Amino acid sequence: MSSIVELCAALAKRRADLIKDVYDLVLTQEIIYKTLGSTVELVCPIVKTYQAINWLGPSNYQHYSVGTEVFPEVSTQVAVSETAADKKSILVIHSFSKENSGKYKCRDAVDKHEFILIVKRNPSNLVIVNETDDTIYTVEGREHNLECRVTSGQPGGNITWSTDGAIVARNEPSFVSYRFIPQRSDNEKLFKCEAFNSEGNSILESSVLLEVFYIPKITFDPNQTIAVKEGDEAQLICSNDGNDPNATTVWKIERTKAITSKNDKLYFNKVNRTDTGLYTCIVDTKAGVYEDNATVVVQYAPTIEIRYFPIERKLKCIPSGIPDSYVFQDWEHTTEYNDHIQFLATRREGKCATLTIPQNVTRKDHHRDSGIYICRASNNISSTDGMFVMRKYNLNLTGTPYFVSSTENTQYGDYLKTAEIKIKFVSVPEYTSYDVYRNETKFADYTESVNRNIRLTDNIYGKNVSVKGSIISLQIQIDTLDDFNSYKIVVKNAIGSSAHTIELVSASPPCMPKILRTVAQQTQIFVLWIPGFDGGFLQWFIIEYKEIGDLYWKNQTTRSSNSIVIGGLQPATKYLIRMFSRNMIDDSNRTEEILIKTGKLKQRFRERMEPAINFQTPEGTFGESSHYIEVVEVDNLQPTSQENDNSIMLMINRDIDQVSATHTSTSSDNDRDPSEYLDDGYEQPYTTLMVTDQVKDEHVYLTTKKESNYENIIPYQNVACGHACECFEADSLPDKTNAHDDHANWNLNNDMNDFNETNDSVPHTYIYPQINKAEYINLSLNQ
Repeated sequence: MSSIVELCAALAKRRADLIKDVYDLVLTQEIIYKTLGSTVELVCPIVKTYQAINWLGPSNYQHYSVGTEVFPEVSTQVAVSETAADKKSILVIHSFSKENSGKYKCRDAVDKHEFILIVKRNPSNLVIVNETDDTIYTVEGREHNLECRVTSGQPGGNITWSTDGAIVARNEPSFVSYRFIPQRSDNEKLFKCEAFNSEGNSILESSVLLEVFYIPKITFDPNQTIAVKEGDEAQLICSNDGNDPNATTVWKIERTKAITSKNDKLYFNKVNRTDTGLYTCIVDTKAGVYEDNATVVVQYAPTIEIRYFPIERKLKCIPSGIPDSYVFQDWEHTTEYNDHIQFLATRREGKCATLTIPQNVTRKDHHRDSGIYICRASNNISSTDGMFVMRKYNLNLTGTPYFVSSTENTQYGDYLKTAEIKIKFVSVPEYTSYDVYRNETKFADYTESVNRNIRLTDNIYGKNVSVKGSIISLQIQIDTLDDFNSYKIVVKNAIGSSAHTIELVSASPPCMPKILRTVAQQTQIFVLWIPGFDGGFLQWFIIEYKEIGDLYWKNQTTRSSNSIVIGGLQPATKYLIRMFSRNMIDDSNRTEEILIKTGKLKQRFRERMEPAINFQTPEGTFGESSHYIEVVEVDNLQPTSQENDNSIMLMINRDIDQVSATHTSTSSDNDRDPSEYLDDGYEQPYTTLMVTDQVKDEHVYLTTKKESNYENIIPYQNVACGHACECFEADSLPDKTNAHDDHANWNLNNDMNDFNETNDSVPHTYIYPQINKAEYINLSLNQ
């Protein structure tokens, strides 16, 4: 039993010794770093006792020495000595080599101590990850990791990242990284990776330049949204503040995705409204692809649409333009011939303008509202029409026919001739038929002519304007006085019918007056005439005159029945004179032209003058005659009757000879406007005149009328007028030897007595028809 106990105790002790040996081994193991070629001294810490210290070494714990005795195999490499003070064993290794590295052990019978001898080396092979040509590229705002690797030294040291002299990251022993978010301020910074040995000495370093690519901020010039007037030129520039010199820029139209420009400038030669929209600028850089949109707003004057709502009788003006803020003018109501009728106030409804046409009572009033309605709107963008754009709407309101205001209620005709009645009206829809009644009995004895789509005059809302309508002309032969009657015309269309009554009465233009006498002084010409039949209306007289060679006629108008003094003339100048009369119906024919010369100022002369004067024959044709006049002007000439009412004018008939018809030429003078009125000014060109002076043999040409076709032009010149004129002439023409006896019949006493009876030495001139005769007259003018 005791032997078992002793055995257990011995085992326990052995186990404790083993544990102690292991513990002591761990505690006494020492790592030593030595450089190659150096001398290494390993000092065994075991205190020397009576037992010798043994050294073991590489490889596999080979015995190096016992005490101070070195085994021959390693005697050339190592030596053993002792410390002087405490006699501790020292293993000296000469010229340390790689083969000498490894594990060493010193021991005695009780203790042991281990050494690990390692070849000492510095860190090597420092590498910065992802660097290119000493540069690392990164992107602004995007997290980046700077990495640096090194082959670790023996023993290991540490490795760092630093910039601007400050360490930003540290690690050991062979790898270091620096994670950060680059900013624009980090661009072109120098980052250094540095490796240190165990003593803290810098052994290796490498620097890299940080190139930070900016995330480009896109801007637009002039603005991200530009407003351009249609037709103008425009440019949109896409800029970015990136730092990639190789960045590219393209423009795309957002709605089509089509590339429209391959540079940073987008040009518009002539902007069209279809160019409105979004345009995308795409910038491709090393930092990535970035884009932004710009807006092009094309401004243009509005286009206008007008809609009519018949139930409400409302017109709506709908403009469409950019910008869509509008100013409206009042509506304008015109005829289709652009004659203004009225302005109507505009009512604003949102972005539109409306006009409600009021209801009218009578059917004719309803037609007054027909016509063109004009809406004018502006958005402050000019167009070819100006700042305001206009749109017309033709409003055709249907109804029964209505008769325009220019339809004469009283119309005129000549007895035994064909009269014409004109009915002027407007019909929407177009008229289908009409009937004529006389004395409430249907009348059909007429010849009709119809003109549609004729420009007519009507009074609408107090304005005389032109409207489009029709004219029915009825030609009625006036054979009896009963034909002068009331005629009712009933015009029908799909809506209904309307009637208008016209009174046909007798009337005609005046007859041509007869020039009885012309007397010339220095600056005046006195004209005396016999008026013709006035046609049943008040008539007035137009005297036309011009100098020889002038192109246009001058005129004076008078309501005097038989005389006028034309003043303001040039002395010693030849003038042509003619005249006609006018009433409310029309003009008479013009008289033949008379040649007369004004007197000279303060000069004595004697010459023979041949005025060519034409007169109408009783047969209605025109003959030719010339009066040769011998004129004497005395220095003491008296003033004219216009100047002091004491001048004396006489005319003495002398010799009469035949004059060749070749001395005159004729031209028609029928070009005239029947609508001329009293105050209308007009001039007509002079065509041909001929005057023969037997002494000087000069020729001047005078316009005459050899035959008249005036009746073909003026339909109102009737037969009765011709008879009346003949009666006037037959009753009034005096005898040549007694030219002054009948002046009272024509109210000439006040006008001519001073001219005819004061001075018998002054010749008088009577003018009346002579056929192919030449009359020689000695005329003396005294002042």
